[in-house]
Amino acid sequence: MHNQTVKTKPKNNKESTFCKHLNVDESQLHKALAWYHSAVQGVQQSKTTH
Repeated sequence: MHNQTVKTKPKNNKESTFCKHLNVDESQLHKALAWYHSAVQGVQQSKTTH
């Protein structure tokens, strides 16, 4: 018998390994990274206005 499950190949093997390590879904990782980048940009913008 051959395996019927089809998994999409991850874009980045390091991301996949990292997600498995943290036990999170890749979409959760991408949401967290988006939040992090927006937070960093907000901090950088507030520094330039002071």
